[in-house]
Amino acid sequence: MSTYPDKVRFVYKQFPLSFHQNAKSGSMVALFAKEHGKYWEMHDLLFQNNQAMNKSTPDQIIDVYKGYAKQLGLDEAALETAVRATRTRRRSTRTSRMAGRRPSRAPLSLHQREAPSETGLPSIKAMIDGILGGAPAGATPSSR
Repeated sequence: MSTYPDKVRFVYKQFPLSFHQNAKSGSMVALFAKEHGKYWEMHDLLFQNNQAMNKSTPDQIIDVYKGYAKQLGLDEAALETAVRATRTRRRSTRTSRMAGRRPSRAPLSLHQREAPSETGLPSIKAMIDGILGGAPAGATPSSR
């Protein structure tokens, strides 16, 4: 990101998998944590401990989430209420719909273009440079 100041913005969209029984609630937990400035910390816990999500029933997973909330210093009861609340569920669904409208469902897309299968930094940088009109970092994109 520092290579392209004021030119490139990182946007992370949640896209809970419809076939995963705890994906939607995990998305809601992440949104709750975001409201308290702990989005990435919760994101990391959810993905580092994904076996808990895979092996827990929807009823059991609430206790797992409350444990994560406790680790992050978040209110466990408030988290449970938020997961069950309609407002949070609507926000999660809206985010999923926006992600679903993308032209690509690839893990990475740039300016509505699917990233190459090789997603190392050189490949991504080359794609960004191409989108910016081949302009090196700090230059203004050419008009099209």
